[in-house]
Amino acid sequence: RKVILLNGLSDTPGVVGKNTRGQGLFMWQDIGSFRYKDYNRQLLLQHTEWVPPRTVVWMAMKPPLPPPDGPIWNNKEWRKQFFFTSGSQGIADATAWLEYHDLFAQTLPYFLVSRRKKTRFIGEDQPLLQSVCHQHVHLCAYVPPSVVEGLETVDVYFGLRRVLKFGGNFTLWRFPSNEWNNLTHYNVSHPWSVSSSATIAQ
Repeated sequence: RKVILLNGLSDTPGVVGKNTRGQGLFMWQDIGSFRYKDYNRQLLLQHTEWVPPRTVVWMAMKPPLPPPDGPIWNNKEWRKQFFFTSGSQGIADATAWLEYHDLFAQTLPYFLVSRRKKTRFIGEDQPLLQSVCHQHVHLCAYVPPSVVEGLETVDVYFGLRRVLKFGGNFTLWRFPSNEWNNLTHYNVSHPWSVSSSATIAQ
């Protein structure tokens, strides 16, 4: 038996399941978010009124430009113009995180077996996060980088926490269509079934 643990999303059902009221928002921050001490010992989630329900919000660290050849894509080094998802931080309600967790796991096999019968590197999780959003446009939204660009001491990769603390005037960006929500052309059979182990309290 082989187990792949790919970033904190692996434990999303467990974390959400501990929220006995099934209310509120959950914020994901990776270890890189703690490189700087600017937000230590501060109340971070002060402006969350703009977070849509049933939506996972990420930071776009540059203007979004989806890869034209589809969502199963991880070439962020040589085709970096199509990579814009900062996976450092995300925020959503319990319903959205649980759905995202399941879709993330269902997307993973497409990276392990490609149409050329080669595996795709999954050590970089951010292209995989972007792939889920590219397939399921109803589920994701992005804070545009213009909200934090030009601000001193603000790394755009971690810009989401600044918006959550101070607010801002912006419009969230979403993928424009559902053209890639059917991946049958990749000829990949799912080697496992996926189900969420958490339920949301009523």
